[in-house]
Amino acid sequence: MREKQVNKSFSSFMKYAISTVLFMMMIVMLYGQLALAAPRGEYFYVNEKRYDATQSVKVSYQGWEYVAPTKTFKLLGGKYQRLSFSFHVSNLTVAVTANTTYEGACFTFYGNTTITDQGKLTLRTYMNNNPKSSVAYWGIYACGGNLTIDTANLDITAVYNDYNPRTNAAYAITGNPESAGTKEKLTIINSKIHAYGTAGAICDFHGGIYGNSKYLAAGIYVESPSTVECRYDGFYDKKGPQIYDVLTRRYRQIAQEVTIAREFWITQQPKTVSAVAGSTATFTVKANCQSATYQWQYYNKNQRKWVNVSGATSNTLSVTVSENDAEYQCLATCGGLTVVSLTARTKIMPKITQQPINTYVPTGWTTRLKIQAEGATKYQWQYMDPSTERWRNVQDNEYYSGATTATLTINTLESMNQYQFRCRVTNAYGNGVTSDYCILGVRTYR
Repeated sequence: MREKQVNKSFSSFMKYAISTVLFMMMIVMLYGQLALAAPRGEYFYVNEKRYDATQSVKVSYQGWEYVAPTKTFKLLGGKYQRLSFSFHVSNLTVAVTANTTYEGACFTFYGNTTITDQGKLTLRTYMNNNPKSSVAYWGIYACGGNLTIDTANLDITAVYNDYNPRTNAAYAITGNPESAGTKEKLTIINSKIHAYGTAGAICDFHGGIYGNSKYLAAGIYVESPSTVECRYDGFYDKKGPQIYDVLTRRYRQIAQEVTIAREFWITQQPKTVSAVAGSTATFTVKANCQSATYQWQYYNKNQRKWVNVSGATSNTLSVTVSENDAEYQCLATCGGLTVVSLTARTKIMPKITQQPINTYVPTGWTTRLKIQAEGATKYQWQYMDPSTERWRNVQDNEYYSGATTATLTINTLESMNQYQFRCRVTNAYGNGVTSDYCILGVRTYR
């Protein structure tokens, strides 16, 4: 009898345990599905640290700063080692603001990216036996997005094994070799590039049309005169400076230094115009052909395609600003060759109608600084920090109130004498303008 009770209790316990395990497994599976289904925002990694692309951040000891509102990753100058950058950010701009050198480093871009600015980027990627070795075999990798090098100076070296450069594959600038369907395209605009890789200098870009004179190889497009110097060693015992063409599946021999200067190109690109709603925005494009014809286009967001602007056939287009981020481009044609300008946009800005004015009060008095702006939805007052000579946001405390409104109230101190104040106003689109500064004079009567 006792043995039967024990068996019955054990059987009940096993049923309970199995039910519990199955229930927990269902919970885990459901959680996993929810986690996979959850939307993921834009982000980037520096080494193994993840950063939210909606937040601005500056890391001076690694030589970079990320500005979230404009999606700009700034290289600040200097020399640094052992860094891996990976960006899951669409329409990213990498601005080389000063000469910057990274030893044992690599950049990976998963969205459309532009590298620009006046500083020189020197990138050295090593593998294996080098103490500065990188975590990848490429210098710059465009993985699933187009890469534009615009008015930039790049010196990229990728070596797989520092002691035996012919050991294996390393690429200076590369697209995604495994997925031709992504159609990465490299566009070079008015830039100087030196690329050296033990397997290839510039490889595996798939987008674009092969055979047209504006393409150095399939997917490698040259917008205006640029110097492209390529060198590589020993991949499959092939020697000489070459660029790999994914359509012919062959390396194309090029001269050690090649200056690409097509007969026809755009010499002045249209620029984005920031203006108040209802004003006129004017875009201008110029080409080095006197007989060039032009056709302006705008991007129809509903149809998701570029549409001709009726009657817009000169090199200048004027439009009334009525839409934020409206996109325009121009087709320029000469001698049967057509080139497309860069995209220019309209940005609707708030309009400051009353600037803050200078004010002078006795110590301890309360004073107010005011601003008026059309279309403003946010305000942020700032003051010039005399110790650092930098503008800093005003925070509400015992001396300040209304720091994020159109009126800033100040309980004055003698130390505030000659303080400078200004206000940053922003509209619903996130576009902002900054007011003129005003001076606070605090007088002490004894």
